[in-house]
Amino acid sequence: MTQRYIKKSDVLNQTANPEVFLAKKWLEHGNHGSVIPVPVDNPFWESPEGRHGALRFGWIEAADGGHLVTPGDYIVTDARGKLFTYKGDIFVLDFVLHDKA
Repeated sequence: MTQRYIKKSDVLNQTANPEVFLAKKWLEHGNHGSVIPVPVDNPFWESPEGRHGALRFGWIEAADGGHLVTPGDYIVTDARGKLFTYKGDIFVLDFVLHDKA
């Protein structure tokens, strides 16, 4: 389920109009429309992880080329529609659930 989050720094600084981000924890293919399989021409396939389970990893296309997505990562969309990935442990340090629906 995609939920709305704000940055913890905005809460601590009591920012009047904090930017709201949409985020969803990615666990497997099919639970986020922006995640595709890792392209076969990606160097990741030559790594030990790629050779032994690349199908459980995902990929997000981005202006900078793209981002690898691993199970447990959060996929975050900013107000402009730009996608980011965050490792789960980093995401919970930087974001809090936004209480306004």
